[in-house]
Amino acid sequence: MASKNVSIWYDAEGDMIEVLWAFRDGYFTPTEDERILKRLDDNGEVIGFMVQEVSTLKQSTPLEFELAPELPGDDVLNLTARSAALELEVSERRVRQLAREGRLRGAVKHGNEWLIPTPVEVLPVRSPAAGSRYLTADEAASELGITGRRMRQLARDGRVHGAAKHGWNWRIPSPVELVPSRRGPAGVADRASPPDAPSAN
Repeated sequence: MASKNVSIWYDAEGDMIEVLWAFRDGYFTPTEDERILKRLDDNGEVIGFMVQEVSTLKQSTPLEFELAPELPGDDVLNLTARSAALELEVSERRVRQLAREGRLRGAVKHGNEWLIPTPVEVLPVRSPAAGSRYLTADEAASELGITGRRMRQLARDGRVHGAAKHGWNWRIPSPVELVPSRRGPAGVADRASPPDAPSAN
């Protein structure tokens, strides 16, 4: 059996590890474990994977998961924050901030990673109408009849339009408007080449 070169990247800030054994265009897709994203090429062949929330793993408990190939998807693909940053020509940190503020249409959080539908659409800042006000997370939760914890989760996932975090507190425009969840297909496009990846033969 032919040997494979395997490359591993550790992102301390993102608390994730990416493993690749083929360097060609592809996309990430969720697995049954929300911490794992597998990378497929355009033919549906597995060429790598990403492990999120690495710091939560325990040495005594092995992390086991299946990396099965899939049929190529022909629906819209999702970008990771890194790829969306390249497409928008901004920093990855800025993309994550826009996603948290609900300004990337359809962006949802999967584990520790944002999934952003293509084409990436940045929503304009919505100026509050005269007389409008901002709510805390608990006030917004009361308006929707949900718990404060659920409201904070929705805000973190980019599902609350115009929500922005200031220090430890959320500021949410009233009336509260939720962004519909849009997970797209399974595909998470990542067209950018990994850092310092060797060129394909």
